[in-house]
Amino acid sequence: MLKDRYLQPELSDPVLEDSQVLHIVRSFVPGATKVTHVDETGGEARMYAVDEEIIFKVQRPHRLRLSTSLEREVFMLRYLEKNLPQLSVPRVLGYVKEGPMLEGTVMTRMPGMAVRYAQLSDEQREAMLREHGKALAMLHRIDQKEFLDCGLFPSDEGAEGLKDRYLSRFDAMLGRLGDTSDYEKDAARALVVAIVTNLPTTLSLVTLHSNPYKEHTFVKADKSYSGMIDFGDSYISHPANDLRRWNSAERKSLLRGYLGEAKMDDGFSAVWDIAYAIDALTNMLQRQTQVSAITGLDELLQWEWQ
Repeated sequence: MLKDRYLQPELSDPVLEDSQVLHIVRSFVPGATKVTHVDETGGEARMYAVDEEIIFKVQRPHRLRLSTSLEREVFMLRYLEKNLPQLSVPRVLGYVKEGPMLEGTVMTRMPGMAVRYAQLSDEQREAMLREHGKALAMLHRIDQKEFLDCGLFPSDEGAEGLKDRYLSRFDAMLGRLGDTSDYEKDAARALVVAIVTNLPTTLSLVTLHSNPYKEHTFVKADKSYSGMIDFGDSYISHPANDLRRWNSAERKSLLRGYLGEAKMDDGFSAVWDIAYAIDALTNMLQRQTQVSAITGLDELLQWEWQ
């Protein structure tokens, strides 16, 4: 698992002039006319909206890190366009890299809006999640050879790598809990160490989106599913990791779409339960719920959070 750190934090983070953005975009889309919006919400990227249907996405120089890569995203999107065109994702129109200060992708804009900003009824949310689950299942079924061979995608490399991911992420979360006693933190970590020993020794690893959550999942104007964006953090690991960020009820809807009429096999079920239990424990700690009395996996699998 890659350890996140910014590689060149001393560099400046200039907002490009409209003229420079248009010069780059027009080399791929000659008819581009106007920069309509600059989106500053991305941690590692900034996005310039051009006209109605074009995005110029740039790597912010001071936020360059190994776990995020526009080149990796371009590889993924071009592969999907060629081999899985029915999957709704942005299409790459062009890619530029000019030294440490300018790297960017010209791509199509995903129709609609991010789920984070959409007001959905319970029925609309259920339908969206099921369709999103189906899309993630399609993504996870792609042939892995080119992703393994290209050298762009970090991999957890089996059960030990996945165990390291879970423990490292949990330790980072514990470090942010300033109001929780060391006794509770130690009890929680010991429980997670015990839980991850149950990971299957043989795992089927696939190329993941990494964060197909509310900010990267889109719905159309009629609130139906539109697609997903932002593959720059993609990596190779267990498919259950792509369904983790949603709450307990939402995960069940995602899983129904993901599995269709099939049932979870034993290996998937084991990782699903372990990931769920770790996330339930995280949620308990964040809510200041006492965890030191919890004895095992079964108790955590009963936890529901919103």
